[in-house]
Amino acid sequence: MLDLDEALRPYQREGVSFLFRSESALLADEMGLGKTVQAITALRLLLRRPKVNRALIVAPASLSLNWQREFERWAPELVVRRLLG
Repeated sequence: MLDLDEALRPYQREGVSFLFRSESALLADEMGLGKTVQAITALRLLLRRPKVNRALIVAPASLSLNWQREFERWAPELVVRRLLG
């Protein structure tokens, strides 16, 4: 498993913290800066809370395989199911 302190850049750790603390949030930034990683890492932390036991991610079908791969890399302990259609 990756050590998140070493794997995430400072601005990404700040984004994860923002998402984790917020009841609702929108993370918007330039392409290639790791929004997917930040979202997955925040979700991973949220799923450790007793009241949170599942999440739904809605994305274009063309990105679903990418999301699955990123979950395998950043949160391998989570069960991920892709639904298409």
